[in-house]
Amino acid sequence: MMQKSLQILIVWLLPLIASIGFWLFHKSQDDDNKPGGGKFGGGSNDSIGVSSSGD
Repeated sequence: MMQKSLQILIVWLLPLIASIGFWLFHKSQDDDNKPGGGKFGGGSNDSIGVSSSGD
């Protein structure tokens, strides 16, 4: 009876712990993509890095 109870507990806890681990992993990967984390794209610079004023 004790072994059966422990096996049932492990079968239910293992996926729960794994899902929390995956969530934490993906959460840490998303931190790099937050707005304001860095400039993305060219902005007002052209492809050779020269800034234009728009005049």
